[in-house]
Amino acid sequence: MNRRTVERLLWTAVVVVPLLAVSGALLAVRVFSNGPRAPGGVSIEDFVATPVAEDRPAPSFDLPSLVGLGRLSLADYRGRVVVLNIWASWCGPCRAEAPELERVAEQNRDVVVVGIDHEDARDAAVSFRRRFGLTYPMAFDPGGTVAAAYGAFGLPTTYVIDGSGRSRYRLVGRIATSVLEPLISALRTPDSRTRAPGGLSPSYGPSPFVMTANRHDQTGPFRAGFPCLPTIDATHVLDGEVAQFRRQRAGWRVQ
Repeated sequence: MNRRTVERLLWTAVVVVPLLAVSGALLAVRVFSNGPRAPGGVSIEDFVATPVAEDRPAPSFDLPSLVGLGRLSLADYRGRVVVLNIWASWCGPCRAEAPELERVAEQNRDVVVVGIDHEDARDAAVSFRRRFGLTYPMAFDPGGTVAAAYGAFGLPTTYVIDGSGRSRYRLVGRIATSVLEPLISALRTPDSRTRAPGGLSPSYGPSPFVMTANRHDQTGPFRAGFPCLPTIDATHVLDGEVAQFRRQRAGWRVQ
C-alpha cells in the first residue's frame, strides 16, 4: 500500500466518517422533534388532545361545502357554540377521532360541529365522510386557508368557539368526547366568558382540567422549536401549549 492510499484512508476515517455520523444524528433529531410531516408542512399529532384556554376573535371564513353546491361560513352560526375541526382524509388521527365528533354532533343539537377539510382531494374527503357516516357540515379548503388563519400547526386541530365568535379553546391532537363535552357545557352558561371547567378564568389562573398560560410576547411569525405553517402568524401560541407539545414529543401523554 503506497503513501497516497494510506493518506486517503486516513482522511476518510478522520473527516468523512464523523461528518456522516453527525449528519445522520441531526436528521434523526429533526424527524423526532417535528414528528411526521404532511402536505403543506403541518405535522400529524397522534395523541389525545388536552384543551388550552384562549380568548381571541375566531377568524372568519367562507368556503365551498365539501358536498353539494353551497358554501359554509362561520358567520352563519353566530350565537351558537361551534366546534371547528381541521382534518384531512390522509390524517390517521383524524380517522380515529371522526366517530367521536359525530357523537358530539348528535348529542348536542344546540351546538354546531364544522369540519374543515385541509389540503385534500375532494373525492378522498367525500369518501372519508361517507365511510364514517359523518353528518355535520364540512367545508372544502384545498388551499389550507383556515389552518393558516387560525395558526394550526398540526392535524387534527379543533377550536371551540363561543356564541360571540371568539375562540375559547384550542385542542391539538385527537378529540375525546370526555374532554370536549365539559368545554361545550362551560360555554353554554351565561358567564362563560369568565369561567372555565374547574371554575377559574381561562386567562388568569390554572384549572384542574384546562391548561392555561400567559401569552407569548414575541412579535415574529415563528417560535423556536415549535413547528408551524410558514405563512401564519403564530404569536398567539401560548407558552403552556409549547410546553405541552414538547412533553408529548418526549413521550408524555397529558390527558
